[in-house]
Amino acid sequence: ELTKSNNKTDFYINKVDALVFHLYELNESEMNQVLDMFPNLDTINRTQIENEYKNITNNKFRLEL
Repeated sequence: ELTKSNNKTDFYINKVDALVFHLYELNESEMNQVLDMFPNLDTINRTQIENEYKNITNNKFRLEL
């Protein structure tokens, strides 16, 4: 279950999630539909996933903290 935390593990998991959305060529609307299926996903993590997805799309993805 996803909880309200924002530790390093969540940070990297969110980056991987964004990469998977990109790998499967989901557009932003499709990504949001998938994220909507997880009601326990807190705003912090959801926002990070969305931002990382946009970074990948704009060639600004970085692995560093």
